[in-house]
Amino acid sequence: MSDTVLPRSALTAAPRIGSAEGVLAIREHTGSTLLHLEGERPGAELDAALMTLGLPTLPMTGASDGRDGARLLGIGPAIWLLVLNALVPPPTALGAAFDVALDVSHAHTRLAISGSRAADFIAKACALDLHPRIFRPGACAATAFTGMRTILWRTDPDGFDLLVGRSYTMSLWQWMTDAATEFTTGTHDK
Repeated sequence: MSDTVLPRSALTAAPRIGSAEGVLAIREHTGSTLLHLEGERPGAELDAALMTLGLPTLPMTGASDGRDGARLLGIGPAIWLLVLNALVPPPTALGAAFDVALDVSHAHTRLAISGSRAADFIAKACALDLHPRIFRPGACAATAFTGMRTILWRTDPDGFDLLVGRSYTMSLWQWMTDAATEFTTGTHDK
């Protein structure tokens, strides 16, 4: 029998953030695999990795693409982040398809922010223009959120995912708990 201890989320005992009316909900995505990819190597391995993800090409900086629990985010020039849900294995050709293919899953916490006022909530802490004509579903950015370096992407018209460094998770959650009050107590405008 192994004595291996699996890492636990810092948010395991954190209070839930959300409203019954669907105005705002914030929750942690658990079990995601995050792979930092840099410097694509054109050729058969890259083509095979993209085919596994259902992608014709790599997304440009600021865009994302993918399917069925696998999302590839263009977060910088020749830099991508592959976000895989718990049941999706990473493509086997990644090591040969990129100069760098590094698992950074345990370095980040992934949060889902959704609801009709999600963009208003995020705007309290982020300087990006979140209007849906500008920051469309699939758009992503490495940005400051309450002064912390994060990666934000729009998953759908009323949903966002936010990645924050694991060591900042509790500080960010405490800020979110306080900042969400105006959206979750029934005092907001509908």
